[in-house]
Amino acid sequence: MVEGRPLVARRLRPGHWVAVDAFAATALAAGFSVSAVLGPESVRAVPVIVLACLPLAGRRRWPVAVCALVLVAAVVAAFAGWEEAFVPLAVALHAVALLEARRTAVAALVAALAVTASGAAIVSPSWTEAVSAGGFAWLALALAWTIGLAVREQRAYAAQAVARSAQAAATAERLRMARDVHDVVAHSMGLISMRAGIANHVAATHPEEAGEALSIIGDQPQGAGGPAQPPRSAPRRPRGRSAVRGGLLACAIVGSSRRSGRFAVRGGPERSPLPGGSGRFAIHRGVAA
Repeated sequence: MVEGRPLVARRLRPGHWVAVDAFAATALAAGFSVSAVLGPESVRAVPVIVLACLPLAGRRRWPVAVCALVLVAAVVAAFAGWEEAFVPLAVALHAVALLEARRTAVAALVAALAVTASGAAIVSPSWTEAVSAGGFAWLALALAWTIGLAVREQRAYAAQAVARSAQAAATAERLRMARDVHDVVAHSMGLISMRAGIANHVAATHPEEAGEALSIIGDQPQGAGGPAQPPRSAPRRPRGRSAVRGGLLACAIVGSSRRSGRFAVRGGPERSPLPGGSGRFAIHRGVAA
């Protein structure tokens, strides 16, 4: 099933939400004012309605100040005969629970419940009507406050989840880099150990080969951690004396490994017919003992 295009394609900015709040505040003020003029309430309730509804446009920027102003308007509304003052008070209370600390939100809820109960007791002619009106107002206030607090907790949880995900990604990247560095260092140390063993083995009989192995050891750290060397176009083929040196080194390595018992060598050095008529040493594969 192909999903339709979302109603809001881009994320709303804070200015957009202020415009939405301003429209809602104007609509509430106009609706309650018309109802007060045409209904049983008198025209004197209109200024109280305007005072209670229009400040809701700034409830996201100044939630505590707007809630306090609406509380004052709700107290005055009890004497002006306006019974629906809990509606803008619930809207302001939602912003306090959403944007302010929990202690501030609880204090605002207690103040709103007290003002609403007092207004219901003043406006209602009997205690049964006061309990009914006060209970409905309390339900609306508690619902708005709970929704605001739940949305705030959900946002905090989402932010913590994003932070934990970023921390886990950074930790995984650090571990990967540590493994890479460990592999490079281990490889370099293995080469150094091998070259040192070769130099120690051929030091008495072939000192020039020992010097070459030690020079390679000296160049190894620079090759592992230093600047990259330019690649060569093609590998050099050993010629003449270099071929003999390579064969001697290979025989020395095989002989040392064979004496230590770590490898079993099948076969031995033999002449292999190669192009050009030059004889080179060929070593059979070593099998771990």
